[in-house]
Amino acid sequence: AAIWFPTAERSLATPIGTLSGFIGIAYSFYFSPVIIDHQADEKHFAALLGSAFAAASVVFIASLFVVKDKPAKPPSVTARTETGMPSTVRECLKLFCGQLSNFSLMRLWFGFGLANGTVTALSTVLSSMLLPYNISEGQTGTIISVAILAGCIAAPVIALTLDKYRNYKTMLSLLYGFSTITIVGAALVITFDVKDLYAAAFVFIVVNQITLLPAIPVAMEFSVEKTYPDPEVVGSSLCLVHLCIFAVVGSVVFSTILGDTATKGDSIVCIWVCVGVMFTAFLLSLTVRSDRFRHDHERR
Repeated sequence: AAIWFPTAERSLATPIGTLSGFIGIAYSFYFSPVIIDHQADEKHFAALLGSAFAAASVVFIASLFVVKDKPAKPPSVTARTETGMPSTVRECLKLFCGQLSNFSLMRLWFGFGLANGTVTALSTVLSSMLLPYNISEGQTGTIISVAILAGCIAAPVIALTLDKYRNYKTMLSLLYGFSTITIVGAALVITFDVKDLYAAAFVFIVVNQITLLPAIPVAMEFSVEKTYPDPEVVGSSLCLVHLCIFAVVGSVVFSTILGDTATKGDSIVCIWVCVGVMFTAFLLSLTVRSDRFRHDHERR
């Protein structure tokens, strides 16, 4: 975003670029159960994988002929520093190691990975969690699809506030705080197996993603601010690395708890583990320093 957009538009450009891929994820959660059911054969799998290949091919070909490296004129003062991006693995590791002593930044990355990575992992096993409550895979796919799309819509709206006030820490803490509340609500309705659980789970999960998905671009922009004058790719990429690590770890943990045939007790354990992780991420966000090195440099 720093290469292509001026200062007043970066926080808006980041969620549009980052979360556009989540629209594809929402598509997969909704249509995969429709295409692949218990009676699916090779033709159904071929249709699913073929449609994914076709979409990826279109994007790949377009990127070769449409996307440029950078604009003809830098849109801001700090955009000029983005031309010195690391070109080798050694340079990337050197930049990363240079940030290891920044414990405030490490808390930001760790908390971001905990919150968003764990909930991402939970979404991959959500259908198994809800099956004991007689909620089908198709219904779970609908919940996750609507939740992701709602989060993608909320993110640009929140970004407009960031572009104006640059209150990264406050916004991130608020998002994690509200997300923790919604996860607690989901945990309670699952624990007590409330009447019309599908509708209750639908509401809490959708609201959770409205507060949690926007945290991805907020944390990425905050990380870039804290790692300046390092290239933007350093802070944003390492944020996503932590998300992926915790998503893999969370998937393994949740899959182990649920096993081959999940019970209601297993589902309750998984959701309350997620509650504890989200609350930890919220507390970590409160301890992060509100550094805005890039923004301070642009104001000089």
